[in-house]
Amino acid sequence: MTENESFLSETSNQITKLWNEIGYTMSETKKEKKQIEEELLNVLATHLQKVQQEKKDIEDKIQQLTENYRNLQQAVGQKPSAEIQLPQTSLRQRHNEILAQYLALRNQFKDKIQSFQVLQTEIESQFDILGVPAEQRGEFTSVGDKDLSDARYYRFKSKNSELAKEIENRTATMTENLKTINDTLNELDEKIPKEIDDLFLSDSITNESMQKVDEYMRNLNAERENRIKDLKDVAQEIIYMWQILNTSKVEQDKFFATHSTLSRSNIESSKEELKRLQNQRIQQLPEIITRQQSEIQQLCDKLHVGTSVDITINPKVITNKEEVFNDYQEEILKLKSILADASSFFDLIEQREALVFEQNSIEHARNVRAKSKNNFTEPSIKVKEENDLRRCRNLLPRIERKLKLALLEFRGRHESDFMWDGQPYIGYLDHIILSDMEINRALNSSRREVRKSRKSVAPTAEPLLHEKSIKARCKTDVYGMQPKHLMNL
Repeated sequence: MTENESFLSETSNQITKLWNEIGYTMSETKKEKKQIEEELLNVLATHLQKVQQEKKDIEDKIQQLTENYRNLQQAVGQKPSAEIQLPQTSLRQRHNEILAQYLALRNQFKDKIQSFQVLQTEIESQFDILGVPAEQRGEFTSVGDKDLSDARYYRFKSKNSELAKEIENRTATMTENLKTINDTLNELDEKIPKEIDDLFLSDSITNESMQKVDEYMRNLNAERENRIKDLKDVAQEIIYMWQILNTSKVEQDKFFATHSTLSRSNIESSKEELKRLQNQRIQQLPEIITRQQSEIQQLCDKLHVGTSVDITINPKVITNKEEVFNDYQEEILKLKSILADASSFFDLIEQREALVFEQNSIEHARNVRAKSKNNFTEPSIKVKEENDLRRCRNLLPRIERKLKLALLEFRGRHESDFMWDGQPYIGYLDHIILSDMEINRALNSSRREVRKSRKSVAPTAEPLLHEKSIKARCKTDVYGMQPKHLMNL
């Protein structure tokens, strides 16, 4: 009898003796024995299950190691073994054998595996820096042992370089963005929000950080554009008021010097300045109307035209000053428009007028001398007169030819002739003969310009004779001559 059997027999006898001493009945004894048998069976069953699971775990490990071994063979370019020779002994011995073979193969290619792991570690770090989610990292999340081919290794190297370049680009972009943001904030006289400032201080270039900065820059730029629009509208109104009030350049420069940014305070201050100027215009309306009368007269004299408004009225006694102001302003704009459009040939008219006057003066002087009793003329005077007449006769045809072509272009643009002292100036050039081709080219060229300008500018209603419409049309003329920082708005 073995030691265990002896122990079981002795234990059984002791239990039976105790039952008898206690006074168990036969049925109670039978019941106790049955309970002991069930508990022993449960212990045996549990132990059996444990041993079976241990056997299964070892078999699974053997199978997994076998699969890993074949995968590793394939990964390093070897032909996977059809069948791995293992000793037909215990499962533990077989497990240890396949594990040894697998580790030996891994050790054989440890340098290659290590190279993969180094690259994968760098890639993982770069993914983290860029904030790339795990589900978007693809095959680069781990090296594994299914593919250690050269092709995959080059994919890892390529991805590593790609991510390094992306980090470099994002870092440069964030540096540039910070400069742009600071410049814009200085222009707006605002401070950077703490959340955005913290992103730059942390040197974060994750997807989320880049998106937040991009969104902030879009909002910041939109705010800048809105302020530019607000300030530009106010600035143009102020410039218009300066023109009306004949404000000195010193005063204008003083205002510009204190309003050089797009801050909220500057915009509000500009609006207050506009209100002040508008009130000043109302108070100075009689003096302004007097200046308008003088300007209209000067323009009419220069253009040799009459005016469609009465400029002889006394602004101090009229009651409808606003209406008169608007009528005068409309007339000034009309005359300036004609003068601007005639600028291409106005010098030619003045040159022609001067030459014609000079030629007529010489001929008149000769006629006067011819009719006088003493018609002797110094030879030097005759020579000078001949030279001057020859110069006039040489220059006039060339000037008049250019002038007639320019006047035809004016006719094509306006479908009316340029008037001079109540007469179409082109009528003074009837003696200049142009070919049909030259005439058509001049007319068609100007008409094409008119059609082109009409396409680029939306059609408007007839001009209204009130201050608002005049200001709107006057802005471009006035605004174009203002200081650079307002022109850039």
